[in-house]
Amino acid sequence: MRKTSLSLIALLFYLLPYAQFPIHMVMPMGVNGILLGDTILNSAKVLRRENIRKVIADQTTVQDKIKSFTRKEYLLSNGLIISNRFCFRRSTDSGFCNIDTFLYDANGRLLEFREMNPGGSVYLQQKLDYISDGKISETWISKNSNKALSDTDIYLCVYNRFGQLTRKEMITKRFVSNDATLYYNQDGMIDSIHHDDPALGTYVFGRKQKGRTKEIYLNTKRGIFKWGYNAEGQCVSSEWKFKPAGIANKKSNESLFHKVNYTYNTDGTLSKVVEKGNKNRVTTTIYSYLK
Repeated sequence: MRKTSLSLIALLFYLLPYAQFPIHMVMPMGVNGILLGDTILNSAKVLRRENIRKVIADQTTVQDKIKSFTRKEYLLSNGLIISNRFCFRRSTDSGFCNIDTFLYDANGRLLEFREMNPGGSVYLQQKLDYISDGKISETWISKNSNKALSDTDIYLCVYNRFGQLTRKEMITKRFVSNDATLYYNQDGMIDSIHHDDPALGTYVFGRKQKGRTKEIYLNTKRGIFKWGYNAEGQCVSSEWKFKPAGIANKKSNESLFHKVNYTYNTDGTLSKVVEKGNKNRVTTTIYSYLK
C-alpha cells in the first residue's frame, strides 16, 4: 500500500531520479515521509496473528531547533487497515489532519483507497480492478482545487503467487515512465529490477553475511542503498546515499543521506524507528498497539 503527502512527494523527488523504480514499494526505506512505509515491517500477517486492532505511531522530528510532531492511527480489521488518521503539526503552528479510508471485497482484497483533507474532500483516490489472478489495474486520481479536471494515472501491476510485485508499468503516459520487471531471490527478497528503458538499465541487489546480520545492497551510478536483516528475517537497518548531481543546491558537494534503525517488540511488531539525515535531522517514531 502507498500513501501520498507533502513529505512523501518531497522524498520521491529525491528518490526517483536515482532509484528510477520506486524501491520503497518493495524494500523498507524508513517511515518518515512514506506514511505506510511501516506496513512492509508491520505486515498484515503479524498484525493478524497478534490480533492488533489499532496501531498508534507518534513521531517527532527535530531539525534546526524546530520540532514537528506527527501521529498516525491505524484502525485494523483482521490485519487490514480500514482507516488511517494522520495528524501533523510543528512547534510553530497548529497543524492539520488527514483521514484515509480503505475499502475491501469479501476476500480481503483492496478495492479503493481515499485520502481526504481536513474539510472532508477526497483529493487522492486509488481504485483497483482485478483483471485476473495476480494482475491488477490501478487507477490513481489526484484532485486539485486549482484545476477543473483531475489528474488520472493508470498502472498495470502483476504479482506472483507469494504476493510479490513482479511487474509494474504505466498505461497512461503523463510522466516519463519507469516501467520495470522485478525478480526475487530464494530468500524471498528482491534480486533485481529490469527497466524497460535501456538507459535505466538493470539494478542487481547483492548480499553479504556479517556475523548474524544479512546485508542486502544496491549500487547505482548516483546512489548507494543498504539494508540489514537479523537472524529472524527482520529488517533492522536501512540507508541510502546520493551524490548531489541534479539537485537544485549545487553550491554544496554534500551528499544526501538517510540512515534508519528499526527496533521490534518480542511479538515481532515494530517498537521504534529512528531516522537520521542531512542537517542534523532526526526523526523518532514510537509505536503502541491496542488489541
